[in-house]
Amino acid sequence: MNRETTARDEQAFNARVECPKGEVVDEGGYLEKRDVAALVKEIGKWNAVVAGAVGQLQDHLEAAGQDRRSMMSAIKEFPDFERLEAKGRSGEDTAG
Repeated sequence: MNRETTARDEQAFNARVECPKGEVVDEGGYLEKRDVAALVKEIGKWNAVVAGAVGQLQDHLEAAGQDRRSMMSAIKEFPDFERLEAKGRSGEDTAG
């Protein structure tokens, strides 16, 4: 898909649906490149960052005498949460 096709598709979509105009911040570059593999990699990096932060917050809760399990976060439901948490805490492959 080239940029001209993308722009034409966007114009057709906007003609059918009332879309607010605004600025798009796209850290993964998907909007321009439409590279699904790069998008998946970017999401994986952000999941690791979030999991690492959640793990650290749980540690702080525990240090304060609270039950670390009392913290609710959807990322904790991921089957690979512990791996993501370790990756996020180490900073491994999470730098942009």
